[in-house]
Order: sequence, then C-alpha cells, then structure tokens
Amino acid sequence: MLSKSEIQAILKDKYKINKAITNSLQQIECQELLDSLEQGRSVFLQKLVQSFAETNSTLGKNNRVLGQQRSRLEKKCKKIEQECQELQGKIGSLEKQKNKLRSIEADLSEDTRKIEQEIQELKAQKQELKKRLHAEKQEKQEILLRNNQLIDVNGILK
Repeated sequence: MLSKSEIQAILKDKYKINKAITNSLQQIECQELLDSLEQGRSVFLQKLVQSFAETNSTLGKNNRVLGQQRSRLEKKCKKIEQECQELQGKIGSLEKQKNKLRSIEADLSEDTRKIEQEIQELKAQKQELKKRLHAEKQEKQEILLRNNQLIDVNGILK
C-alpha cells in the first residue's frame, strides 16, 4: 500500500490535484479518490477533480501575480520610507539653517538699530557743528568788520 504522500504525488502528477486539496483527507480517502479516478467510475467525480485542478491552477497563478505585486509594493514602500527619512534629515538640516538665519537676522537687526542710533547722533552733532560754524562765521565777519574799522581809524590817526 502507498503512503499518503506518495498517493498525493500521483494525484498531483497525473490529475493535477494539489496536495493542499488532499491534505484534509485521510490516507484511505486519498487512495479511494485515486482508485475512483483511475477506474473512471464517476464522470461527475472526474469533472469535479478537473474543476478543482483548474481552480487550484488559477488560484496558484493569482497567488503568483499577487506575490509579485506584493514584492514590488514592498520594494516601493522601502524606497518611499528611505526617501521619507532623507527628507526628514533635510528638514532637520533646513530647520537648523533657519534657526541660524534667524539668529543672524536678530544680530543684524540689533546692528542696524545701533547704526541708526549712531547716524542720528552724528546728524545731531553735524547740526550742532553747522550752528557753531555759522556762529564762527558771523563772529569772523564781525571781527573783520571791526578790523577794517580799526584800520580806517588807524589810518585817520596817522
């Protein structure tokens, strides 16, 4: 008598009945199925087995296609995850740069404020110097006028 796995191998090779279909059967039931098929006792049984075999073949093809699709999607998913990690790294780097730029901007704003304050102070000094210069020019004019008056008086006195 053949073992269950030997009977399953014959059913697979000869009638294309996958082991998954006969796994739930006992050895004796597998033997009865093989005997029935080989003796051609039941046309219905043969059609049923053929239907199972075709369905099993179709399911196998579908599983293969789905497995390939799953594999492609898993690779795509890994690639997307890597891209995501790269982008997160870039985002972190950009955030650091942004913080540095904000710090520089704050420093520049402070420098600009100080420079504007110095400009205002220099403008005030310039205005003060203009006033003093104007006063000095007036005083010079007055001195020149007095000097000329003294020269005229001195010329008269001589």
